[in-house]
Amino acid sequence: MASREDPLRPGERRQYLIEGFGRADLVAPTFSAPATKRGCAYLFEFPFLIHAAAGPFEVQTSRVDNTEIRIYPPFKPTADQSVRRIDPSAIPFVAGTVPPDYNKVGVRSTAVDQGLGDTVSAIRIDVVPDRKPEFAMRIAEQYVGLCRWWTGQWWIGQDDRHIRDYLCNWFDVNDAGERLSGINAATTLYGLYGIERPLSPEHTQNIRGNISNGRHIPLEWDSILDAIYFQAGLRARRAALEAAMACEAGVASTVRRLGRAHGTSQSLIDKALSSNDFTVKLDKGVARLTGRRFSAENPSAFRDLQDLRDVRGQIAHGEPATFRDSSREHVPLEASHLTAPIRAALDSLQWLSQLS
Repeated sequence: MASREDPLRPGERRQYLIEGFGRADLVAPTFSAPATKRGCAYLFEFPFLIHAAAGPFEVQTSRVDNTEIRIYPPFKPTADQSVRRIDPSAIPFVAGTVPPDYNKVGVRSTAVDQGLGDTVSAIRIDVVPDRKPEFAMRIAEQYVGLCRWWTGQWWIGQDDRHIRDYLCNWFDVNDAGERLSGINAATTLYGLYGIERPLSPEHTQNIRGNISNGRHIPLEWDSILDAIYFQAGLRARRAALEAAMACEAGVASTVRRLGRAHGTSQSLIDKALSSNDFTVKLDKGVARLTGRRFSAENPSAFRDLQDLRDVRGQIAHGEPATFRDSSREHVPLEASHLTAPIRAALDSLQWLSQLS
């Protein structure tokens, strides 16, 4: 471990590990296996919630590079994960006025149930033999991405601002800023797209196989789930860029997949992907290999993708981002404008996935 005198270089991320100590008075139990170190158990706590079905879940074992990876069912690191509140005694106030925590007021927390099962946010991963924390962290990142892909829970892998936002509490005040009401809790809720499913035992079995086979979440699905996440956080520009990237990646991976399956020449594959416009590649490019056109089979969604293309072009060229509203007039881009384009992007990815 580097010393504190060793400065961090720009862009460097350094991990510090602190060794723990057991209790000297603790009587060792009778272990079910010999007390010989064979590996290491790593515990990860996520800054997001995973919604999981009731189970039962089992420990899933994968093998990576002659290493046994045991992934335990996700769990709750604390009894109550819904608590989010500011301690009233920590709130600043004007000198000489009544502090907000008079009467030792308490703050209640509100949890919103989206009907996707119980919530968990931590996981245990055993690595046998031990390959050090960096290896375990790579497995955890792979697990998170696969969990996101199989469940459609687009907030997995990101922080939970989409539901918590910045606003935490509020109360009424007088001219001096003194509290006149109870301290209320605030929360937000974002509508689901219908692709979200609770993590199930079957999902964890699929994830086990993916980890053994070295598979990660496809770029197009990682990007479209990012688009939904950024829309939920009212970050319209990022949402538009990620949705467009998802379409680009989806067309490219599908054309290459079909090319391999059909024995298509590399020159024809390159020609199908030659346009700088992802809607052209989705339409004419895919038609070169399959004879099918998304514009003909889903014209409404295709028009929404053309709107997305225009917005992405504006952002990429440093122009003010605008969107054509229902009257086809250009208005400043807002996150709510992107619902139809994101749904169209989802439709295009589903359409591309079933092409053969």
